[in-house]
Amino acid sequence: MAASFRGAGGFRPFLTCDKQPEICSMKGLFCCNRRCVDLKTEQFNCGRCGKTCNYSSICCEGKCVSPLFDENH
Repeated sequence: MAASFRGAGGFRPFLTCDKQPEICSMKGLFCCNRRCVDLKTEQFNCGRCGKTCNYSSICCEGKCVSPLFDENH
């Protein structure tokens, strides 16, 4: 008999990376606030968990940069 993945009410249990961090690491991502994120491009986790880029900046290679003033971006 196959194991059921259904929880109460017929919903599947939500797996978060804080309980199973290998979910993220298999994809080359990091676990921040129970979500898998790419620290090189994530606007709200740029370079490290919780580091937010300013409104006019973007996250590029883990650093907040301004595409208006940085000719490399």
